[in-house]
Amino acid sequence: MPIMDGFEATSIIKNEDDLKSVPVIALTASAMKEERDKILYSGFDHFLPKPIFQKELVKKLSNYLNYKTSAPKHSSSATEEISYNLNNMSGEQIKELLGILEGNLKQKWELIRTTFILNEIESFAKEIIKTGVQFNANNLIDWGEKLIEQTQNSDMENLPSSINQYKKIIPKFKNLKFREGKHNG
Repeated sequence: MPIMDGFEATSIIKNEDDLKSVPVIALTASAMKEERDKILYSGFDHFLPKPIFQKELVKKLSNYLNYKTSAPKHSSSATEEISYNLNNMSGEQIKELLGILEGNLKQKWELIRTTFILNEIESFAKEIIKTGVQFNANNLIDWGEKLIEQTQNSDMENLPSSINQYKKIIPKFKNLKFREGKHNG
C-alpha cells in the first residue's frame, strides 16, 4: 500500500472500538512459518498465501461474513426447464436469444465467474431477468432471481455453482434450435 503497510493498517483498525470486530485477512506471498506467525500476532484474523484462488478466498470469507444459504425455489434446476418453457418459440426467436446469450451476456458471465464481484453478479442477473422477460423465458427469469437472492444473502456456498449453470444453458438452447430446424425442415 502506498501510504502504510498492512501491519500498520491492521493495527489502526484493531485499535478503534468501532472497527476492532472487523475481520482482517492478510494476503501474502510469504509461506514461511515466521511470517505467518507475525501476521497472526499482529492482529490479522487470518491469512491467505498468494496466488489467491477463488475457492479458497470464498471459503475463508464465508467464515467471517454473516450469510445464509438459500433454498432453491423449484426442485429442478433452471436448465432442466428450458425444453418445457420454450417449445412455443420460433426458430428465429431461439436464434436471436442464442445470439444474446453467446454474445455480450457470455462475456459478462466469463467476467463475473472469474472476478466474483457481488454487485457485478447482481447486475448480470438483472440482465438475465430482462432477457427472460423479453423472450418470455421463465427459466431465465427464475435463474436470474436465484442469482440475485444468493448475491444479496452473500450465499458463498451455492453462488459459484449457480453462476456455473450458465454453461449448461446455451447447449440447451442450441438443442432446441436444432430440434426446431429438424421439425420444420
